[in-house]
Amino acid sequence: MSKIPVGYSLNDCPPIKETVPLSIQQIVVLVFNVLPVPLLIGAGIGLSASEITILVAGCLLVTGIATLLQRVREHHSLRAGAASMEMAYSKAWRIIRTAGTVFGCKLLSSTIGGAHGGGAVLTPEAERLLAAYEAYCADVGTYAQGKFEDAFRFYRDLDHRP
Repeated sequence: MSKIPVGYSLNDCPPIKETVPLSIQQIVVLVFNVLPVPLLIGAGIGLSASEITILVAGCLLVTGIATLLQRVREHHSLRAGAASMEMAYSKAWRIIRTAGTVFGCKLLSSTIGGAHGGGAVLTPEAERLLAAYEAYCADVGTYAQGKFEDAFRFYRDLDHRP
């Protein structure tokens, strides 16, 4: 299978021949990553459609929390991590505080001001939660990638002329 180059920056516009399969792949990974767990568990234990909807929303929320934690780890700051997601600091702080309560552990260790300014790092518990989530996503992504390649193997043989 031919490989699609991945060296594009944010403002680049790859050719449609590369954009379409990458877009489909992202949707497939999202669907395989986020939706199966609440749908299967909810159906398996006999939840109503509205209760399953709440489970799906919860899974999407966990994805957002994980992204925020990754950004804090990258930027060493809750404020900078939130800004990189175009999120208000106050909202990011509420999310982290609520998630910590739900998970039963502190997620950030913060320092205030000083000569080098303040900052935040993930606690060992947050690192462990995030590592488990990232490993899960990697496993599901690998599985979804194989399924995607099987399902759309025909695509490279299509005539892509406009």
